[in-house]
Amino acid sequence: MQPKTALVLISTMLIGLFLFEAVHPAGFLYPYFAQPEENTTTHRKRRVPPIPAPTEELIDSYSESHYTVDNYINSNHPCGITNRSSIGQTFTSNASYILTKAVFYLRTVGNPNGILRAALYEINASYYPTGNPLVTSDSVSLSSIGSSHSLIEFSFSTQYTMSAKDYAIVIFPSDNTNFNDHLVYLDVGCETALSHEGVYVQFIDGHWEVDTQTDTIFYVYGLGS
Repeated sequence: MQPKTALVLISTMLIGLFLFEAVHPAGFLYPYFAQPEENTTTHRKRRVPPIPAPTEELIDSYSESHYTVDNYINSNHPCGITNRSSIGQTFTSNASYILTKAVFYLRTVGNPNGILRAALYEINASYYPTGNPLVTSDSVSLSSIGSSHSLIEFSFSTQYTMSAKDYAIVIFPSDNTNFNDHLVYLDVGCETALSHEGVYVQFIDGHWEVDTQTDTIFYVYGLGS
């Protein structure tokens, strides 16, 4: 066979081979050049919807729109005779919540110093706080509270899960050096119309008392658990 004839024959075979591959993708060269297909049935990923984060809810409150009167705190907690060192309100948690914050309606008189905290207590059948606090809030500086009433927040960075029952939420000062009877003190906004289902509580003269003729302005928030 002449070299020229052989070259023409090889060229014709190659052209035919590539034409065959173009018409038939699974042809002679398929095993060498084809990409393996993904088995979409066995490799399909299942999409799981994201779980929404819990949102903060108002558990119970008595709005500052009810404000009519102040009761004062004039001693570190726990106080002795002739002083008051804590004020708060009983409330109802209707479900299980992680306590996140409490809010009270406060003002200062005479520039007291030191820190203030909120605390959650168990209560007995007569609504008196009992035992030690279940949890206490982060501190708030008394010097940051102005001489006009405002809503002051107390955050609970330590988590505590409340059950569906009644509790008391209170505030109390500590590390104070300049309370002076009726000259330097903290006013806590209250009301005497008695339209909240809870009960006003206070630590006075060295022990807890309740006053069924008064309610404290307050808010309690939590996350559903």
